[in-house]
Amino acid sequence: MKANRVLIAFVPVLHKGYIELFEKYRGGPLLILGRDVINDYTSIVRDLRVVEPEEMKKAIEALEFFSSVRVASKADLASLSADTVVAMPDEDVSRDVKEKYLKGEVTLENIFLRWDRPISTTEFVVPPDRIISTEELHRELIRESLEEAKKSSDWWRQIGAVIVNDGVVVSKAHNHPLPNDLIFEVNGDPRSNFDAGTNPQIYLTIHAEAAAIARCAKNGIALQGASIFTSTFPCPNCARLFVESGIKKVYYQKGYSLLDAENILKQFGIEIILVQ
Repeated sequence: MKANRVLIAFVPVLHKGYIELFEKYRGGPLLILGRDVINDYTSIVRDLRVVEPEEMKKAIEALEFFSSVRVASKADLASLSADTVVAMPDEDVSRDVKEKYLKGEVTLENIFLRWDRPISTTEFVVPPDRIISTEELHRELIRESLEEAKKSSDWWRQIGAVIVNDGVVVSKAHNHPLPNDLIFEVNGDPRSNFDAGTNPQIYLTIHAEAAAIARCAKNGIALQGASIFTSTFPCPNCARLFVESGIKKVYYQKGYSLLDAENILKQFGIEIILVQ
């Protein structure tokens, strides 16, 4: 390790990944991101697992990896000279700190320490293998899904879905809370506790695609070979519903592939079409 290199990291907990990172930089100094730094990240502040930086400092010192362990404030980070060579784990907090405070060379270590993947950083990026449709019929059905989305009372995101089978619209739905639209006013919305991109599995609504498929099941409508038009790219759970219900084509206007949604669709031969 270079003599003038310092490891800087957000260390909320201790586990094997952190130990491996510490081993790599054994003998040098460690700067732990302090409370005034991590307070800028809402989801971190609300995470009960995060150990206070001063307490984490004591724990790491006991492991005897580093020549020194300090808790770094924003001012400490900004005061590092441009010739200080910094190493940081490659994750969201590190990348943000690098841009805001650090002037010198920064190496981002590709090591998994905590889940930091956002919902989407490429909302309008079209994958190179994407099928694109400009057919007026497809555009009209996407417009129908967008009109359906406007009915949603979910402040976070409004999504509409239209299912077509044998050229006929057999179901339409939008994302909506259950048991009723007043649940946000009565109990509040748990999404308000999280930043965009975090804990996407927590929500009070049934997704538009799931609701549309459920209504077909309720009315005895088979969906083998059907197409679904949705205003936004589906989530993994909805993708799994497409597989099990027999839907064979997914048309969408914008969005992202959250986690493995696209892989699920492709592995089961479900065609994905972007409507422009």
